[in-house]
Amino acid sequence: MNPSPKCHPELTQSLKIITTNPRLFLSIYTLLALPLSLTIFSSILISRPLKAQISLKSDLKSRLSTSMESGMVFEEIQSDTLTLIHVQALHFFPSYALSLLATVTAVDAAAAAVSGEFPSLKTAWSAVKVVWMRPLVTCIYVYALICGYNLMVFVLGSMVNSSSLMGILVISSRDGNWPNWVVEMGVVVFRAVLEVYAAAVFSMGVVVAVVEERYGWGAVREGWVLVGKRRFSGWGLAGFLVVVSRGVLWGFEGVSRMDGQDLLGVFERVVLVCFFGWLVLWGCVVNTVFYFECQRLYVERLESQRFI
Repeated sequence: MNPSPKCHPELTQSLKIITTNPRLFLSIYTLLALPLSLTIFSSILISRPLKAQISLKSDLKSRLSTSMESGMVFEEIQSDTLTLIHVQALHFFPSYALSLLATVTAVDAAAAAVSGEFPSLKTAWSAVKVVWMRPLVTCIYVYALICGYNLMVFVLGSMVNSSSLMGILVISSRDGNWPNWVVEMGVVVFRAVLEVYAAAVFSMGVVVAVVEERYGWGAVREGWVLVGKRRFSGWGLAGFLVVVSRGVLWGFEGVSRMDGQDLLGVFERVVLVCFFGWLVLWGCVVNTVFYFECQRLYVERLESQRFI
């Protein structure tokens, strides 16, 4: 008789792994995950006033009547946009480097713990020097796939908002056509489901790149196969991590934008920064545990098929 399924045991097992070796994971958190969180949140704080200026000037430009005044405002918008791109580029490279280092060290440490070993910071750093190229290449492939996905979402959104193509998407019925909001809601739901599943596959692909000798499309494809073995669990784990992490970022940025005032104090910001850094570390461990669970189920299915 099969044991009753538990509700995402990967979450509790990942916490057990972290608490079993707190010195190592606290070091990864302090040296990599927390600085990564600080870099991301500082980028949000610095970019926020620039985005507000661009938005206000764009609204002002649409209301100006003379071309001279409109041209001057447009030049200011271009200058602010270039400044914003420069600021985000300065934050992107250290964020990417810290993210890569945190992912490799956390995944390697969690993989060693699942295998019954007791890793140290030295062994985790040695893994970075050995395998850093594989997750780097895999992340480039993931970024390319995300760009393709964003392009698809843009095209699909244009189709939904286009009156000429709306007739293709609107479903006919006996009483007439479904309202447009039904079609738009369907697109939103489809996009949310696709984003969560893509997050599960891409996260698994990065773990594969660290643990196995695969990289790029091979790692992403293996992640697709493994997640497919536990599709609903992958959706659940990825959805949980995506909602919580994006909720922290959106809440930090959204609350800070209300009425142009910062409603978050220093203490609240420190809590959010520390919590997001913890989410980064915990998410890596959760994905690693989920990877080994998928591998175990895959091997068990192969062995069961041999005896059939």
